[in-house]
Amino acid sequence: MKIKKLQKLIDILRGKEKFCLIKHPLSLKKQKFFYDLYLHLFEIKKAIYLNFLSNNRPETLANIIQPTIFSGEGEIILDKTTTLGWYGHGLYFGNGTINANLKTSKIKIGKDTILNNGFLIVSWSSSIEIGDNCNIGRNFTCYDSDFHPEAPSERRNPDKLTSKPIKLGDNLFIGDNVTILKGVSIGKNSIIGANSTVTSSFGDNVIIAGNPAKFVRYIKGFEPERERERERERERE
Repeated sequence: MKIKKLQKLIDILRGKEKFCLIKHPLSLKKQKFFYDLYLHLFEIKKAIYLNFLSNNRPETLANIIQPTIFSGEGEIILDKTTTLGWYGHGLYFGNGTINANLKTSKIKIGKDTILNNGFLIVSWSSSIEIGDNCNIGRNFTCYDSDFHPEAPSERRNPDKLTSKPIKLGDNLFIGDNVTILKGVSIGKNSIIGANSTVTSSFGDNVIIAGNPAKFVRYIKGFEPERERERERERERE
């Protein structure tokens, strides 16, 4: 018996036999019914997040794919071509959050920018600006404040919180699980590697990665002239 089971496993791994863990108990018609029902409930969930759980509403609504909470007293600016959420991992059971906390807070997300699922963008009292045509991976986090003073005796004193503006340029590619912290500026066309924590600013056309994020190299074809000259010197050597 064990030999037969082992042979069957080998045949599955070699592709000679189809693998089915569980035979589905429902007919195709019933499967479609429950799938359509779930999609309908998912649309209701998006409406609840937008109309009942949110206390802030952008003047222009984006293409909202994942349920998103908009909150705070500040200004949230989206474009109708901005996409919040994407079809894939984490879509149905998670949500996105955009919080412009105080009246001085401002969050702006540009045209044709896509934020994947699980994003969290919070402006305490300053501003967060994300440019046009950006592709942003899952679980993106962006804070314009540390949300606590450095001094131990003041860490629960909200009057001591500081906030610095964040500006992310056009055409960025940002990998999964990236965190952007206060005061950071990133130039256009740049790439931020997955799982990076960005604590300082970088210019145009760079690749950065790490915790904290560090310069890796320039995007090929966009190196400054001095970098190209150094590369030519290395080739001559």
